[in-house]
Amino acid sequence: MGVINFIGHGANIVGSLGGASLVQDMPSAYSFGTADENYAGSFVDCGDRAEFEFPAGEGHILSAWVKMAKFSDHQFIAGKSNWAGTSHSEYFIGLNNDNRIHWVCNNGSGGDTCQSDNQFQYDVEKEGWTHVMGVRDTSNNMTLYINGVAQTDTGTCTGDVGVSSQDFGIGTRNSGGTPDLGGDYWRGNIRDVRIYSGTATDTELQDIFADTNADGVTLAGGSLVGWWKMGGDFNDSSGN
Repeated sequence: MGVINFIGHGANIVGSLGGASLVQDMPSAYSFGTADENYAGSFVDCGDRAEFEFPAGEGHILSAWVKMAKFSDHQFIAGKSNWAGTSHSEYFIGLNNDNRIHWVCNNGSGGDTCQSDNQFQYDVEKEGWTHVMGVRDTSNNMTLYINGVAQTDTGTCTGDVGVSSQDFGIGTRNSGGTPDLGGDYWRGNIRDVRIYSGTATDTELQDIFADTNADGVTLAGGSLVGWWKMGGDFNDSSGN
């Protein structure tokens, strides 16, 4: 793991929740680099656990709060990916070089990408926090949520995803090494990374977005399999 800086309280988060405005101080987070420095190798390696594999029809959710330091380029927030050859097995969320957040699921023979409706390209957006959440339901339909709002671009990925020897990574999309696109590490801050298995209601998805203090959200049809609050350490708070 490379150099990662601790960021304290005081960063503004501005989002929308059910038509209302959500504005408050964001708790602490970690910085994975700046616009001018890539800090190649700055990531958190969370290991390769059976709980991070998701078969067809199970459904899963990957979410995180992020603050951008740089637009464009491939910058991965979190995921479990094997990009070697044609046998792509993966899921990840990240910023693509089209300035849009992407939610990707792939099983080597069938997969898709959901992208944010709007591009991120203005300085004002870099000053605030953004909640990113990728959802794959039991019908394998994929939806990307930005600040609690479902994006219009959807996709479908059948078959198993994440079945590879690659570790789950934060600040990258795997264990930070080959096979992957070199140097595609997140530039900015990340906190509150969560992985859920199973399903969530619309209300529960909004609860995940609104849980800015990281108190925890329980799903009626799912379970928390990985949770890195990143509020001073890199511990997994899921109980696994």
